[in-house]
Amino acid sequence: IVATVKNDMALRAKERGIDHAVRIEGPLPGRVLVDPLRLTQVLLRLSSQMIRMVGQGQIALLVQAQSSKPQQTTLRFILEASGFYVA
Repeated sequence: IVATVKNDMALRAKERGIDHAVRIEGPLPGRVLVDPLRLTQVLLRLSSQMIRMVGQGQIALLVQAQSSKPQQTTLRFILEASGFYVA
């Protein structure tokens, strides 16, 4: 999922001349119970909108592993933008 979003962000950001980054904080679990299609759609749509809104600057996707219990880890996906915004 993250690789798909990263590749799409790279392509779209390059077309607009915007820097991009994907950062993963903490060890991520090997398996995740999620609807991969839906999560990918949401992350792609949000990152695409951010790229359109940022005129200059950088966008970043941050993936964090939150509190971890046995057999359960909560992941947080954060999209950040910095720079000049176009309304």
